[in-house]
Parts: sequence; structure tokens; C-alpha cells
Amino acid sequence: MAERSMNRSAATKLRGDVPSAPLPFVDSGSLLPRVTLVDVNTVRAVRGIGAESVVAAVECGRFRWVWNLAPNPDGRRRELRFLASEIWEVGSPKDPKEAVIAAMGSRHRLRIRVSELEHRWVVSHQLIDVLCDQDLLDSSMDSGTKWVSSESVDCFLTSRLVQ
Repeated sequence: MAERSMNRSAATKLRGDVPSAPLPFVDSGSLLPRVTLVDVNTVRAVRGIGAESVVAAVECGRFRWVWNLAPNPDGRRRELRFLASEIWEVGSPKDPKEAVIAAMGSRHRLRIRVSELEHRWVVSHQLIDVLCDQDLLDSSMDSGTKWVSSESVDCFLTSRLVQ
């Protein structure tokens, strides 16, 4: 019987019901700055908490820089992305403008390759295509490469910051 209760305790910890410190072996330097936004599963892994705890932390404002990238922000399904530097606790922007620039990777370009956004934001090309189809991102094709304007990315991120 004692063995069974130890297994329940271990299972509770694995589910993330017991908050713990960030994992000590996570090397954020290998991901940053290439990946600027991370998904709920990454937050769960880095912070050692369950999905419900991540969502609760978003709702109470514990995470400051969170975006909902879903095509319909008022819909049932959210596509939450978190600023990677905040999750790994390696620095956090002071204001929304700085946070948007950090999420974009750079503001000094007129356009960004869609494949780069997919990688930076940990999203599928289908999501980016839907955002472009709904005119939430301004896209264009050039020599077989799909691009989005930096200005449209800036406006999109600014409007999708979870407050």
C-alpha cells in the first residue's frame, strides 16, 4: 500500500500540481534569441507547472508578456505564446513596445519571411496562412518566398497582447 501512495505522489508531481523551480539543466542560450515566443507546453516544461496553472497564471497577470495568436481572439481556442526571455527569466522588456520588438526579433526590416515567424513564434505555417488570409498580417510573395510586412506584425502583436 505504501508503494501505491508513493506512486500517487510522484504522479501528482508529474502532472504539475506541485509548483517547482525551473529545471536547472535548461539551456536557454541555445534557443534564445532564435525563438522569441514559446507555447504553453514549453512554459510547463521550464517552470515545472501544469497547463491549468499556466492558464491561471495568465489570467491573474503573473506572466506579463503573453499574446493570443488565434485567428479569432474571442473564440474558444486560444493560441497563447509567451515571451521566451520572461519564461527563462533572462530579462524582460519594460513596456509593450519593447516586448513587441523582442517578439518580432527586430524592427529594422521592412518584411519578415513567414518561415522565420513560424520558427520564432513556434507556430505552424497553417496558422500564419490563416492570419494572412484574414488580413491580420499583410503578406506578399517574392521569388517563391512568402513574406509579411514588419508593420503588420507589429500591429498584430500590439493588438493581441493579453492584458
